Amino acid sequence: MRRAIFVAMLMVLMAFGTASAAYPPEYLNDGDLILSGHLNGTAWYIDRNSVFVEQEEPPTYIITYQTFAARYDVNSGEVTRVFEATPHKSKYDVDRGMIFSFNFNRDYSQWAHVKPDEQGGPIAYSEELAWYIAYGTKFYGNAYPSYFKDEIYRRVDNA
Repeated sequence: MRRAIFVAMLMVLMAFGTASAAYPPEYLNDGDLILSGHLNGTAWYIDRNSVFVEQEEPPTYIITYQTFAARYDVNSGEVTRVFEATPHKSKYDVDRGMIFSFNFNRDYSQWAHVKPDEQGGPIAYSEELAWYIAYGTKFYGNAYPSYFKDEIYRRVDNA
């Protein structure tokens, strides 16, 4: 009887193990697009060739870049559609250790603080990667290592 229960439990565990979700590819377009985040079948990629330092007046820096959203199959990880580029502009305040995102969707004069945690989501990752691409150092990453894991920087280094 114990053996039958053990075999049944093992079969259930094996069935659940094969139903795990797949991740989207880390790179698209020969490494020019680097995965910055993904959630529920949508992935975001930063275009490393679009990263441009617009203003460098310490302690304030402004970097522009583009991201691409992509749909992917959560079972296979295969990208099924890549959307058009979305422009971004980020202001980095080194003294305050804060990043602000330019709000293109509303009043073009507003900057919004992007929190370096789950609330910032993919935007925080993209802004962190834009800084890392431009300067080769972490911005939020040293202060929030549990949220900005080394794998995102490795993607840039290996692209």
